[in-house]
Amino acid sequence: MTAQLKSTIDALAERLTEPVVRLDAHRRIVFANAAFVRVFGTAPGSIAALAADDIAKASLIAALSAANEAELPLTDAQGELILVSIDSMRCGDGHVAVLRPQTTQASRATDYFLAAASHEMRTPLNAILGFAQMIARGVGGPATEKQREYAESIETGAKLLMGIFEELLEVARGDDTAERLNEAALDLASLARGQLDLVRPQAEDAHVVLAMQHSPEPIAMSGDARKLSQCVLNMLANAINFAPQGSTVTLGLGRTLDGDVALWVADQGPGIPPTDIRSLDEKFQRMAPGDFGRRTPGTGLGLAIVRRYAELHGGRLDIGTGAGGGACVTLRLPANRLLGAAPAKRAGIL
Repeated sequence: MTAQLKSTIDALAERLTEPVVRLDAHRRIVFANAAFVRVFGTAPGSIAALAADDIAKASLIAALSAANEAELPLTDAQGELILVSIDSMRCGDGHVAVLRPQTTQASRATDYFLAAASHEMRTPLNAILGFAQMIARGVGGPATEKQREYAESIETGAKLLMGIFEELLEVARGDDTAERLNEAALDLASLARGQLDLVRPQAEDAHVVLAMQHSPEPIAMSGDARKLSQCVLNMLANAINFAPQGSTVTLGLGRTLDGDVALWVADQGPGIPPTDIRSLDEKFQRMAPGDFGRRTPGTGLGLAIVRRYAELHGGRLDIGTGAGGGACVTLRLPANRLLGAAPAKRAGIL
């Protein structure tokens, strides 16, 4: 390989965002681009540090100079073991190899899946939304009052899902929409009642009774209606999942003594062991099925989302045990979000 060719290859490699190395005729690594040093934290002379032992080092050198593709576990700059796809090609009397961490490929695959799934789901959701609106408006024939109520619940749920999918698309595009609030004036009591109606079919399937406790006056406040709706929906769905058949899940809403707004959901399920409370609002954390033996579906994201949305509103999520021994999850929102706030009242808040 001529000096000019080496210089050209090295210059091109420096422009790439993926790690690249060049080997000479004796299979010695003589060049690594900046991306390689950034990902793996090592220079060409100490590249053997990427492998755990002599056998792994030999495998690494063989893969870098094999003129084909291979996958090997290597150590990155943080000392973590990652799976790397190595694509090597002969160049003159040496080799040039591109190393692609699988974490990057997985991230791209995840972004593609989110974008594709969100896009494809919007088509049937639009149809559901359209037909629900037609039923509610009596297109095709008059609907009973109960049928209109059902259609309105379907429409509300479809709009909520549409907002979630739009947010997923923004996340896949790298936007920070999920971390922003679309602020507007809202009645938290009316919003909570709407979510209670949405989970009634789930509660009926589980043979769980739904109840609501709240002060009669509206709770006017500023917030993101879609995110708060998602919070209430997640809290209710989580409680229903763990509630025994024939028991009651209660949604409560009111003011605390210090003036904040508290929205809580209590069930009569098995409760939460103290050792599990700290981790329950973390991503992908789920409790084991309760003593009543019913399978508890879900990804373990519900309360983690509630916690994050509460924090975006300047509030917090409290998880504990209710008066009846079951779980009690409370969403607390600061008093400064209230519009024309009246003096604080105690309204069934735990």
